[in-house]
This record gives sequence, C-alpha cells and structure tokens, in this order.
Amino acid sequence: METQLQKIEWITKQSIGQANFHGRLHQSFLKEYHPTRYSHLRLEGQLWNHLVEINKFCKKRMEVIVGTMKKQEGGSEALKVSEQKEWVHRMNSIHNQAEKTVLHELVYGEFNTQRL
Repeated sequence: METQLQKIEWITKQSIGQANFHGRLHQSFLKEYHPTRYSHLRLEGQLWNHLVEINKFCKKRMEVIVGTMKKQEGGSEALKVSEQKEWVHRMNSIHNQAEKTVLHELVYGEFNTQRL
C-alpha cells in the first residue's frame, strides 16, 4: 500500500522529467530573484506544473521563431542540398538567436513571473 508521501514523490519525479531544460532554468531564476513567488508555488503544490508549462511555452515559441527565421534567412532545403556547411551555419545561428529570445521572454522575463 502506497503512502501519500510515496505518491507525492512519484508525481514529483515524473514532473521533474517533464520540466526539462527551460523549466529548470526558470526554477533557478525564481529561487534567486523571486523567492517569495518560488515559495508560494512550492507551498501551493504548483511549482512543477508551473515549470512544465514554462517548458511547453518555450518549446512552442522556439518552433515559431525558428520557422519564421528560416523563411527570412533562406534556410531552405535547396540550400541544405547545395551548400551543407552554409545551411548548418545558418541553422545554428537561427537556433542560437531563437534560444536567446526565448530565455529573455519566457525564462527570465518579468512577464512570466506575473502571468503564471
């Protein structure tokens, strides 16, 4: 028979896996710069849900930004076939720029701590 604590620990372990990279960065940000908000989320049992949501938003936002920038900067399949090194260079650049935007907007942004 599982105790309530064992159930909570199992749910927490599952949530940690889903929180992933951006969620964990946001957790560190909250802990350091918004300790009251962090404590409130923990006490209410909403921290892991919050981190999972942050990670989902970040993933979706990355997809949108990368897709848009690919069109703007010519990261086409034709370029991929004809000039692979150039295509890889462009895609790495696009990914890095998108990552910076997502980190600024969603992980470390004030908008995030007030909205969720």
